[in-house]
Amino acid sequence: MNEDKKDNKKNEQEDKTYNIENEEDLINMLNDIMNETGNEPKVIIKNNRLGGLTIKTFNNLFVDYIYNLILNIALILALCGWFKVLYSKEFYILIIFSFLFGTIDYWVKFLIYRFKPMLFFKTFGYIFTLSSTIIMTILVTLGYIFLSIELNSAWILIGCYLLFLVVRALIITYIKKIK
Repeated sequence: MNEDKKDNKKNEQEDKTYNIENEEDLINMLNDIMNETGNEPKVIIKNNRLGGLTIKTFNNLFVDYIYNLILNIALILALCGWFKVLYSKEFYILIIFSFLFGTIDYWVKFLIYRFKPMLFFKTFGYIFTLSSTIIMTILVTLGYIFLSIELNSAWILIGCYLLFLVVRALIITYIKKIK
């Protein structure tokens, strides 16, 4: 007789299927299981919502654009001044070059993330590095042809560009953490 009750109880538990579509369904399922067994839960659910995963540093689009633009201009001018990667007879040409890079880079990233966010997640964010590299290559080539920007060395250019990417990522990450 006891064996029949145990078999029936096992069959009831096996027949019970839970359809979990969201967090509330999961919590209800765990509550049902706890009520049936009378045991305390061994699973602790912490509800940490990210509040919308985004690539922006600031919530306001205009402020975020200005921040990234100033950061890109400052880093490009600093690297051009320190390592003499790109140089021109007129300083304003470097400012125009860095302004164009900062603007195009920001809006391409924004559009990629806005219309193809899964591309960002599937590539672990490397799509932005690729887009920045392509934009920088095109602008350096056009600057060399049309704006008389001179290049020091290809290896210095590559090294400074990698330094630019790392420093920019570190600054943006730091600002996001203290914000």
